[in-house]
Amino acid sequence: MALADFHAAFRAAASGRDEARLHAFLRGDEAGVRVYRNNVVRAIADSLGSSYPAVRRLVGDNWFDAAAAAYLRQTPPRARSLVGYGEEFPEFIEELATGSLPWLGAVARLDRAWLEAHIAEDAAPLTVADFAYADAIQSTRCALHPSARIIVSQWAVHAVWAANRSDHEDAHTPREVRREREACLVWRYEHEVRHRVLSAGEAAFLRAIEPGADLGGASERAQDADGDVAQIFAGALAAGVLIGEGKT
Repeated sequence: MALADFHAAFRAAASGRDEARLHAFLRGDEAGVRVYRNNVVRAIADSLGSSYPAVRRLVGDNWFDAAAAAYLRQTPPRARSLVGYGEEFPEFIEELATGSLPWLGAVARLDRAWLEAHIAEDAAPLTVADFAYADAIQSTRCALHPSARIIVSQWAVHAVWAANRSDHEDAHTPREVRREREACLVWRYEHEVRHRVLSAGEAAFLRAIEPGADLGGASERAQDADGDVAQIFAGALAAGVLIGEGKT
């Protein structure tokens, strides 16, 4: 048997997908494989728990660990490092918890956005001074900061998510989750990950900037959503959300 076949069988056994394939290579040491597999599952659960702390706190350790093991069987890591592992976990959780917590996938997406904002590359944000001598601000093209993530959900989960990322004693009091469209911005500014709920105008403006629209086009989108363009633009600059096009 080829070494590649052994590696494939070992990965399948370690992830819990198929232990039988590895038995052909072993000489009575199946118990050792199970110990190794359990260690792998524990490491995956711990990694996903660090990446999705609000989800873990909401469902409890036992439910989360079982979900992590199931996710590992379905989507084993593709890289040696577990940093960033679990990109598809929000969709997996959403399907798993549809009946009991239909908004849990939205919470997971905010957890994921926080992680991506934390590890994203940095870039110098635009400031008011960058526009002091601009001849045609409306035609200027900007981009979102590499850390910025806009998460749009059909559930108003920001308050529940933020509370369950906190260790404060009063953070976990029951909060109502309404079925209501909500847009949130998660980004990193001055080495700190920040987050807040966006108004309809802010969401329209920033979502237009995201694919590379000029400021004039983004402003029209904000106005269509009854947004105060001057206030939205000034707020985006103050928050460090905008960068010059091609400056990533």
